[in-house]
Amino acid sequence: MKYGIIKNEQVALILSAPMGASEVIPEGGAFVKDDGSSRMEIAGDGSTLIVGYVLPTQLDTGKAYQTCSATEGATVVPFIPIEAMLGVVVRLPVTGGTYVSTMFNNTADLEVVSNAQGVQLDASAEDTVKVVGGDGTSYVDVIPCLEKITGMTGVV
Repeated sequence: MKYGIIKNEQVALILSAPMGASEVIPEGGAFVKDDGSSRMEIAGDGSTLIVGYVLPTQLDTGKAYQTCSATEGATVVPFIPIEAMLGVVVRLPVTGGTYVSTMFNNTADLEVVSNAQGVQLDASAEDTVKVVGGDGTSYVDVIPCLEKITGMTGVV
């Protein structure tokens, strides 16, 4: 099963961004939030705004993820700004609930379980992603929820 970007990746602008200390990026990448100091952190349960999507550069030996440096900002990874993710479909594991077709176009929450970002189909507190497909209990296809795109911060 391939998790991560599954549709329209060719339209996504890829930049570079520094990661927070010891963040764990799943093999297929992950939605991220800003830590307040322009470093990316994996968005999980309780994250209300997302700023983009990051991709790993080198997986840990024998693992399906990359662990970032313990030094804040020392690991720099490919970063897709959230504005460039509009129309890009991401496949994530289901971490709670069961996908049914009536969930199409509804919102759900992100969650991190065992170093993998997934979707809580049985939770709707932050509503960071919109459901656009799935297969029951193993995966769900999502797009970012427009209302949860983070506000911009000025440089001064």
